[in-house]
Amino acid sequence: MKLALIGYGYWGKKCFETVSKIQGVSISYLVSSQELTGKQFKSIQVFRDWTEILSLSDLAGVIIAAPSAMHYPIAKECIIRNIPVFIEKPMTITSKESAELVDLAKKYQAKVVVDHILLFSPAFNAFKQYLQLNIKKLKQIDMFSGKWKPYTADISVLHEWAPHEVAMNFDIFQTDFKIKKLSQTRREFKDTYGQHITLRGSVNDIALSFNWSNLRKKPIRKIIAKFDDGELVFNDKIESKVIFKDLNGRIKKISYPDKAPLTIAIEVFKNHITNTEMNDSDVKLGHYVVKTIEEIDKKLKNINSLK
Repeated sequence: MKLALIGYGYWGKKCFETVSKIQGVSISYLVSSQELTGKQFKSIQVFRDWTEILSLSDLAGVIIAAPSAMHYPIAKECIIRNIPVFIEKPMTITSKESAELVDLAKKYQAKVVVDHILLFSPAFNAFKQYLQLNIKKLKQIDMFSGKWKPYTADISVLHEWAPHEVAMNFDIFQTDFKIKKLSQTRREFKDTYGQHITLRGSVNDIALSFNWSNLRKKPIRKIIAKFDDGELVFNDKIESKVIFKDLNGRIKKISYPDKAPLTIAIEVFKNHITNTEMNDSDVKLGHYVVKTIEEIDKKLKNINSLK
């Protein structure tokens, strides 16, 4: 199957490398503003304008790894032409855009996969399975993510970091969470800024917190689930990503398959392309994530306006 990749930045390169290792699919078309002259591009047709790929007769699907603001217009044009599309998170910038993609996907029975990458992680899914089997003993869940990377004013800490935690929380509990308290600290630099956002609330009457920051000294993506008898920890930045630590400090490693999440995600996309049935769960989740982040952002702005 011939795929088109739109965007060849950090994530686009990862998608390119991953597809090259999966049987039955290939990047045959690439849209980029860069001059691509390496030997890996010899058999690939390169375009400058993404609209040029829409009329290709042998195109099986499109991977969108372009800047977030471009996700909506590209995905929309693919969906109305019934071209399967794989969209890097967030699905869109606004909930109005994401709601329209949900409606269009239903109308045209389009196949859409949104790359909430951690939902494809074997480690996260092992964590989720353990948690769900022991849900009655769960007392609290705390999620942390971020790294040291001050942003220019046009980049949102919330939009960069929150989609993963919002998606993982919904994937675990299959319901919305309630916000009880929202706070932030902010540091201004010469041309950039840093921000730490803390959200405290609950999900199914279980205490919940999200902690996002681009001011962390070390990269982190961690979930700590506290039970009556110990803690279950998912830490995406270390080798043993899932452990259970009992009240006596004894640690049990939780096993999971050793497979890259992006490989799984693109294999899922490949299967969606060949499947005759339309599954709208991904596009609906994509909309939920965008809508939820938009609501959090509004609450943060209201807090700022009161200061």
